[in-house]
Amino acid sequence: MAKLIDMPLGQGEIWNVNFPGCELEECKGVLWDRTVSMDVFYNDSYNETKLADGRVSYMVEGKRNWEATEGTDLRAILDNYVSVGKARNIS
Repeated sequence: MAKLIDMPLGQGEIWNVNFPGCELEECKGVLWDRTVSMDVFYNDSYNETKLADGRVSYMVEGKRNWEATEGTDLRAILDNYVSVGKARNIS
């Protein structure tokens, strides 16, 4: 993170840093210049249940997506790397 402080950013850019969900010993390193993935982390669907009193209950069923495009932040963290790249600040 200290290295990023002195690295230049363009107008409206921010650093996008993502950490894998693994133990530190399993982290393979840092991958630079990752793009923001358009792939989803979970493929969600919803199960609808009609209750006895007439109300409706919705339960999310999230299935973990292990696929991601090469060169993206999501592919990096799925492969146990820290991902660093630039993103456009949308605010």
